[in-house]
This record gives sequence, structure tokens and C-alpha cells, in this order.
Amino acid sequence: MKEYFTYQDSCIEADQISLGKDCVIGRNVSIKVRGVFSIGRCSTILDNVQIECENFIAGEYLFLAKGVEVGRGGNKNPESNVYIGDHVGIFEDTIINPNSPITIGNDVGIGAESMLWTHGAWLDVTKGFPASFGPITIGNNVWLPPRCIMLPNTSIGDNTVIGINSLINKDIPAGVLAAGNPCKVLKTDAYPKQMTNQQLNKIVEN
Repeated sequence: MKEYFTYQDSCIEADQISLGKDCVIGRNVSIKVRGVFSIGRCSTILDNVQIECENFIAGEYLFLAKGVEVGRGGNKNPESNVYIGDHVGIFEDTIINPNSPITIGNDVGIGAESMLWTHGAWLDVTKGFPASFGPITIGNNVWLPPRCIMLPNTSIGDNTVIGINSLINKDIPAGVLAAGNPCKVLKTDAYPKQMTNQQLNKIVEN
């Protein structure tokens, strides 16, 4: 039996709803999850967010900015699952398409107007036109800045920074700085950096 949570003009519909302590839900939020919808404590979902998938499970301190859309096209697949760790920020007007599973680690930032696509198809594949379907995985401590695009069957390793407006069409390893269209590794073993006490003090002072 479906559960419903309504607040002002927002509605969450799922087989199972779990909202952690001190969560905030904005206006005109529409969430339709066929299985489990769960967000941890101190999470925030701002105005005009739309979510439609099989399961949406996130940890604590999730931040979904205005206009984030999870769904878009392929979201009817039984594998249409979104798993998000702790301390994740997903910013304005980002599109997350979970036709296949999407997994996002801890301490990840996804900048405004980015797109994560787990399927890409339109023309007739029996006539040789391309089609691509597959999961997306983002590790821990990753910054994916504004207007980046991730394509199906791609991953980003832990402790990696991507340049703005990049197209990720292949796996990006851990600990690197990468950017471009298509995205390429610019610097290996870049992160995390070992900081001296003097450097840390300067950062704190600034």
C-alpha cells in the first residue's frame, strides 16, 4: 500500500517513506517513487524538485537545489535506482536520468545544470543507429562543477575534480584533475594533498 507525505503544495508518494530528523521540503516538490524513498537527517529539498524512479535512497545532509529533476525519460526500468551517500549537494536545474542505477558517494558536489544520463537512444537500432544503456558511478570526495555531462557506463573515482563544462564519456580514475570535451586526465595523483601546518593555518586565516 502506498504511503503519502504532503506539505503545502508538495507531495511524496512511495511504497515506503523515510524522512530523517530536521529535513526541509520546499514548495511544488513532486516525488513519485515506486519502492523506497529515504533521506537522512538534516536533508533539504528545495522548490520545484521532481523525482521519479524505482528507489531513491540518500544519506544525511542531502541538498537538492531548486529545479533538480531525477527521472527524465527512462525511469520505468526496475533498475531505475538512485543511491546517494552523506553530505551530497546537487545544484540548480541538474538532470539525473536513472534508467540504469546511479550511485553517488559521500561528500560529492554536482554543479548547476549538469546532466547524468544512463541511456541514450532515439533512432532505429536495427538500422545501425547507436544506442547506449548503463549505470553511472561517482566515488567519494568528487566535485563535478556546473554544466558537466556524464554518459552511460561511466564512473569517476574517489578524490577527483572535474573541470567545468566537461563531457565524461569514459571512466575517470581516482585522485586526478580532469577536464574537457571529451574529458581527459590533466594531472594524476593530484588529490588529496598533504598540507603542512603552515598551509592549513593560512587557509583558516583566509
